[in-house]
Amino acid sequence: MGPTSDSPSSAAQRLVRQIEFIAECDKLKEIFRQTLNTQSRRTQTPPRASGPNSR
Repeated sequence: MGPTSDSPSSAAQRLVRQIEFIAECDKLKEIFRQTLNTQSRRTQTPPRASGPNSR
């Protein structure tokens, strides 16, 4: 067998590492979403008074 061929156990280990990597990426995506939500809350401030006497 050449250096590029995988045995079944090493192929399974590689698959496990790939799945773990994808799971970690998914966690980071959730953190990124939370950060965006937090930042958007800070920048968006609705006007407090609205109506004819608000000026």
